[in-house]
Amino acid sequence: MHRKGNVIILDDDGFCSYTIESFIELFVQEHSNSLLSVHKVTSGSMALDLIESLHMENEPITLCIIDMYLIGESGVDVVQVLRKCESVAPLIPRTFVLGISADDTIEQQCITAGMDCFSTKPLTYNTIATVLDHTFGSR
Repeated sequence: MHRKGNVIILDDDGFCSYTIESFIELFVQEHSNSLLSVHKVTSGSMALDLIESLHMENEPITLCIIDMYLIGESGVDVVQVLRKCESVAPLIPRTFVLGISADDTIEQQCITAGMDCFSTKPLTYNTIATVLDHTFGSR
């Protein structure tokens, strides 16, 4: 199965976004049939602009990986805005949110907001590989 698309990493922590990008690059190296472009942004408004820009270029958005706790906004708020924006909502097939804690309340907020999956930090390669496999289908 050919894996192609754009992955948006929304995280205001440079080390976290670099780590996620490194995991995605490793996944691509292990799967020669994968061609994923990684785009890193630090705010919800930047993500919205990027999604619209990629759409105008006929570039599919495969996955949005969003940090739960951004400076000045939450991952839940960002996903709610993205899902309610009529020009953007149909363009985002999957959202994956990362949080420091995962009590039932936070996880339920994520699901209610329209997120597809939630995981806690620290993030591992296997977590990202599983999400990418699920996004594209089995290995």
